[in-house]
Amino acid sequence: MGFNPVKTFFKSLGMALVSGAIGFFFGEFLAICALAIYGSLSKHMPDFSVSYKFVGAPMGLLVFVGMFIFMFARDVKRAA
Repeated sequence: MGFNPVKTFFKSLGMALVSGAIGFFFGEFLAICALAIYGSLSKHMPDFSVSYKFVGAPMGLLVFVGMFIFMFARDVKRAA
């Protein structure tokens, strides 16, 4: 059974998409909780859209890229 780069690419892409979505939603959850705690302690309503722009999207993208590189490198190393 030889190395199949197409299968490796799509398997890595699938794992990266799932992991990126999990990272995005986990980051959103933590950021919204932190903003809610901050809002209750400071007695004013924070802008919750900040959690999407500065936490969720970058975290999802970072997890996506990291998992894609990790899975692709792992499959290439196993084939060698």
